[in-house]
Amino acid sequence: MKIAPRKVLLIDSEMLIHLAVSQAYRDKGPYFITAASNKEALTKMDIFSFDLFLLALDLKDVESLELLKTIDERFPEAPVILMTNGATEYCSLLEKIEETRKHGTWQLIEKPFNLDILTVLIERCLHEQERDQISKEQDSEGHEKRCYLRSSHVQTIQLLIDAADSGYKEEKSVRATLTDVSDGGLGLVTKYPLKKSQSIRFAGGSISKSGVVAWTALMDNHICRAGVQFC
Repeated sequence: MKIAPRKVLLIDSEMLIHLAVSQAYRDKGPYFITAASNKEALTKMDIFSFDLFLLALDLKDVESLELLKTIDERFPEAPVILMTNGATEYCSLLEKIEETRKHGTWQLIEKPFNLDILTVLIERCLHEQERDQISKEQDSEGHEKRCYLRSSHVQTIQLLIDAADSGYKEEKSVRATLTDVSDGGLGLVTKYPLKKSQSIRFAGGSISKSGVVAWTALMDNHICRAGVQFC
């Protein structure tokens, strides 16, 4: 099963930055979409949903601040990494950012920067965003949410667990959060420690298929993330 990668919008007029970042993530997620102008960025934001933004911010360019404001309004929980010019006056920069960015988190990185530092910052922002998303969804009472413009549904699933050593099957009712759904399978998070090759089926909701756990990963706070392949 292929889980949809998280989407990042990179907004910068410098093509070298586009090429460097795209090359760094060529064989791994997240998936980068680039824009060379604010107008192009707005067009991409109308088409795609994004989990993270990389924005070249210049206080002399009023449009870049307006774009940050638009991101804040349309993607309030998506983190933003602001790439700034070293000539920018720091106190004035912070003041403008705080006036514009009312929601969500933001990070600063000054040009020219080391690409390794940027990739670490990207991974950290996405990890913290995913952790916060999971925490909010696991604490909810089953209400449908829409986080970062990505479809998420909290529902009860039935896990049919094979116990080969004891010769019987045990069925458990486990609460989980769907993070991605495709024709071939889905991604989910749960507090239950799923194991690879376990058979599961879904009770109620819009999914009537059964599947097999293809992979699992234990995250912070004992949260289990898993990919399920439909049978």
